[in-house]
Amino acid sequence: MDNKRFWLGMLVITLVFGMTVLGCDDSIKDKIENSYNGDWSGTFTKSDGTEVEATIVFTDTTWTLKVGTDVAIAGTYTKTAVKATLSTDVSGSTYPVATASILLSNLTVTFNYGTYNGSSGSFTRVKDDTQTDPFIGTWNGTLSASGETAGSSATIVFTDTAWTLTVGSDTSSGTYTKSTIGYTAELKTADGLYPVGTCIVNPVKKELTVNITGGTQQGKSGKFTRP
Repeated sequence: MDNKRFWLGMLVITLVFGMTVLGCDDSIKDKIENSYNGDWSGTFTKSDGTEVEATIVFTDTTWTLKVGTDVAIAGTYTKTAVKATLSTDVSGSTYPVATASILLSNLTVTFNYGTYNGSSGSFTRVKDDTQTDPFIGTWNGTLSASGETAGSSATIVFTDTAWTLTVGSDTSSGTYTKSTIGYTAELKTADGLYPVGTCIVNPVKKELTVNITGGTQQGKSGKFTRP
């Protein structure tokens, strides 16, 4: 009886461990397969040995390569946990023209067919401040005064240190300071002396709430989203 209980316990442990490993493998696989998305820049070595600057952009299913002053070429791609196969349309048919792989945050693209046959490129991901900074970028939304039902369409743009709010034909701007936590900010006048509003970013909903306390839009507030 004790022997049966022992082996039953071992079976349960094995099943749980197997499910855990499979779950981890799926997570790692998804992370690898989705890691191509974004903008990459680097050096492209043509088949004749000429080195030029190049960029390549991946979406979930497409790629676009720009090499120096050449006309950009594009297509679709398929992914595995090891590499991506890049294809393009030639006379109405789709052909694989290159392979791509990522190692230690570096992207290598090697062409084995078509215009760039025998060429290769080495790329690193272009930093996107809108993905690392909770404020930087363009936000679109609606500003309204207390009690208003419709409100007015508005856009607020943040750079590293400045903000610009546009509501119809009215534009106001200034500087801003972020809290140490990073998700709240105080809007100030251009000289940085007078506060004119507050902002808070909800990182989960990816939503910006703006409250204007001074200037031409004083007393208005609204919610904004980033494209």
